[in-house]
Amino acid sequence: MAGLLFRHDLIRRPVPFMILLRSLVFQALFYLSTLALMILALPVFVLPRKTGWPVVPFWARMNLFLLRVITGVKVEFRGLENIPEGGCIVAAKHQSAWETFALLPHFVSPTYVLKRELQYIPIFGWYTMKYRQIPVDRGKPSAALAAMTERAREAVAEGRQILIFPEGTRRGAGEEPLSCTRQLSRNATSRTRRRRGRAPPASAPRVGARSRSC
Repeated sequence: MAGLLFRHDLIRRPVPFMILLRSLVFQALFYLSTLALMILALPVFVLPRKTGWPVVPFWARMNLFLLRVITGVKVEFRGLENIPEGGCIVAAKHQSAWETFALLPHFVSPTYVLKRELQYIPIFGWYTMKYRQIPVDRGKPSAALAAMTERAREAVAEGRQILIFPEGTRRGAGEEPLSCTRQLSRNATSRTRRRRGRAPPASAPRVGARSRSC
């Protein structure tokens, strides 16, 4: 089973007041810069999806830069060599909004499995539809699962990476993964063993992700 580990550490430990102040400054710049970029990038809606995609990893790198400069958060990724080429499923632990953008630059053409309500957000929701993210209606689990499976198959067939938070909610650092994540891990390992020595699977092994703060 392939694995990807990342760690984000504080470069320095300021007093609590400074942590609060820097956090507030980052939050303000995060939303302002995101809104400004979404408005400036509106011309991508008349471009093909792949042509306009570089706007998204640029947004992610911009946020990581703001985190480092303003809050002193340094990010270290390990195991990037384990990310397979082409279509695969990336099962990440959902601890905060951080991993929703920090993982983006490391994948060529990812698509997130996200709650449908995010597509109702003005402008932001338009981008999720433009870049063909996979919405899930959590109020209709059976229908949502069928629709998600079909769209995920199409995306993997196109060589895209599926980024999903299988636990469906945020889990703190160090908490035991829910049963769905453990089962996904076992399925990926079993599938890899069965296909070892043959052509790479169309749906590559899971790339797990977890983070630790120091």
